Amino acid sequence: MICTASDLARRKSRRAPYDRVLIVCEGLKTEPYYLRELNDCLELNSANVEIDGSCGSNPITIVDYTKQ
Repeated sequence: MICTASDLARRKSRRAPYDRVLIVCEGLKTEPYYLRELNDCLELNSANVEIDGSCGSNPITIVDYTKQ
């Protein structure tokens, strides 16, 4: 079988692009693990979703971290 340039061409994206999403949670293990599994289940682009649980559990600290 002979391959042509169109056979080797890059495929066009199937999904509409979306903005980057930051999910900030208070837990270091449970919440990030759950949210990463949800991200995989929904087949979201992991380059556009950032999950961070390293900011502590104080609500004010979480808000300040998110603003940064």
